[in-house]
Amino acid sequence: MGRPRPGSLQALARRVRDNEAIWGLLRRIERRMIGAPGLAQVVEAVAAGIPAAFPAVARAFIAWHDPDHHARRLCQAGGGPAAAFVPLDRPPADASPCLGDCPPAPLAACFGPGAPPRDRVALVPLVLRDRPRGWLAQVSRRPGHFHRGQDTALLEHFAAVAALCVDAALDRERLRADGLTDPLTGVPNRRFFEQRLAEEVGRLRRGTPAALALVDVDHFKQVNDRHGHPTGDAVLRRVAADLGGGLRDSDLLARWGGEEFAVLLPATGPGQAREIGERLRRRVAASGETPAVTVSIGLAPGVAGEGAAAWLERADRALYAAKAAGRDRVMTGDEPDLSPGDAAGGSPPPGSG
Repeated sequence: MGRPRPGSLQALARRVRDNEAIWGLLRRIERRMIGAPGLAQVVEAVAAGIPAAFPAVARAFIAWHDPDHHARRLCQAGGGPAAAFVPLDRPPADASPCLGDCPPAPLAACFGPGAPPRDRVALVPLVLRDRPRGWLAQVSRRPGHFHRGQDTALLEHFAAVAALCVDAALDRERLRADGLTDPLTGVPNRRFFEQRLAEEVGRLRRGTPAALALVDVDHFKQVNDRHGHPTGDAVLRRVAADLGGGLRDSDLLARWGGEEFAVLLPATGPGQAREIGERLRRRVAASGETPAVTVSIGLAPGVAGEGAAAWLERADRALYAAKAAGRDRVMTGDEPDLSPGDAAGGSPPPGSG
């Protein structure tokens, strides 16, 4: 095998440097998409971020399978630019990216009759659960900027993240539309949590471990009395963000009522649940925001054969114990000795307040 020529090594090194620079720019846009509170902000991150990061690109937008234009209306209602979200009557036929050589059908679907020359266009599929749902579209300022044979790996990765962010934003919009999201904190509400809790009780019967936590903001009445209710609302939003940032994707955080939150930890044994509870407590205490607050947490491991009401009652007792012991701590409730009546379920008890 011959030794590579110096010129080829320089070209390879230059290509690596270029890819690293491109990847760094795309990651900044990804972070904006991932942290976006709604669909309009996800779309805006793409539409504004790509042309700002790559001056050769005149326009970038998302085209999504949206035959009834519902997602587009949600985007516009959230303040998103109309041209940045294009509804598609049908999803892409395949998941092949095209740069500078786009067939007429996807060009027409994304741009309508006024499509730009194909050598100015890049279309990368937005794939979700192995199915193309739309396109990440870009239009260059000059012909030939996009061309056949370009490496699309970075763009395909970016498009995959964009597809997940669009789908997650639409799910959040559906939750809001269905009345399952708390309007103050943006996390699921008690009604949604109770539905998921009932599902988890069924999994407990099949032997899958889980844990439940009730979280109470310590001395919250004093926050309202001293600083006013707007500050109290800001504290609740901050606590919700701190708690959510300490959970796994599989966990569920919900506002239970007042200054109380509920956390469901699927597939979690008692030891791991305790570690998560301590992590959540530390995150809130270390937020560094003013006014500073702490939380008390009551944990209850799930028990097969126990109903939702009894499970919640054990978590509530553990929460009371944490508050009685001085607050800013995690307490774990004992597992019950089940009698036939304990498995009946029933309405959950009120929170501890």
